[in-house]
Amino acid sequence: MDLALGTNLTLPLFLLDETLQNRDPEQPDFSIDIILDEDLVSHMCQAPEADSSIAIYINQYQLIDMSAEFKLLGDDHVAQMQVTQGPSIAAIVIFPDGKTFVSPQMDFLPTFDMDVEGEE
Repeated sequence: MDLALGTNLTLPLFLLDETLQNRDPEQPDFSIDIILDEDLVSHMCQAPEADSSIAIYINQYQLIDMSAEFKLLGDDHVAQMQVTQGPSIAAIVIFPDGKTFVSPQMDFLPTFDMDVEGEE
């Protein structure tokens, strides 16, 4: 997956529980729409060790396509991007009651615009 500064990244989110592996990937509980600003992309480009990950708090995002069941959880939550070696990314949203939602891990390749203009 290519990621470019200033674009949005939308990832499906699934409740992290014992049924997660049996879930239909086409039927997420809801999605997260993340704005890829310079700070977030630069943190996502870090290279974690082989058996570790890097958690990055996400500031500019919106939860979308939430059913009424999950809207009852409220607006108080924390969103993070997890970066693992590969590089791979996954989004995580944690609510105060402990309910955690995760996206599938995705390989990514950041794309940078170096503001280089062609010579005329």
